[in-house]
Amino acid sequence: MLGEFFGADGYRMGGGTVLVALWGHRHSTEVALFAEPSRYRVVLARARLDLERALVARVPGVIAERSWVEPEAIFLDCGSGEVTISPMPRLPERASSAGTVGSSRVPAEGIEEILGEKIRFRMLGEGSSLLRDLYDVAWAGRAAPAALGRVPAAEGPRRLRQIAAELSTLESFEGTLIRPKRSAGQREIRDEVIARCRAAAEDAALRDGARR
Repeated sequence: MLGEFFGADGYRMGGGTVLVALWGHRHSTEVALFAEPSRYRVVLARARLDLERALVARVPGVIAERSWVEPEAIFLDCGSGEVTISPMPRLPERASSAGTVGSSRVPAEGIEEILGEKIRFRMLGEGSSLLRDLYDVAWAGRAAPAALGRVPAAEGPRRLRQIAAELSTLESFEGTLIRPKRSAGQREIRDEVIARCRAAAEDAALRDGARR
């Protein structure tokens, strides 16, 4: 349906949605989609009302009074989950696509690109780290160290150690948005992720030393 408005190649799945589909490391009830910025602006300028009607009529479970279409983003409350459609962040270097994930046919952002958006724009740019972002970046230290290592100014030992320190202030992940998808106790999961993050920091420090 979105292809009718944004074009088949005008939007992609991204963010933690893709990482959860690839790694299965935590639960997620959010689907994050990103539209090409110029097309997003044109669609809202020319067909905003048509888009709103189509989303409410054709997306299963949408609660119209708790959903909205705005220049900054589109938000759909589907009761048990949510869908967001935002203008696509622009990284200096575009990473390759991950293809598609799971049963979805929507093109997906690559892991490197997702990590770059989380770290550069949200953590470093906005200075606001959601716990699930910290968790995803820490998990990437083991699940995708090569991709993490290619995110300039984000994978450095200092930032990774900061992430580990922030995670260590939590007694557990209970009551957070992370909801790790593991049977181990919350404290054990926290400690495991912290250890992975610190190990990634040491690996990054070694790489930095080798380059000098």
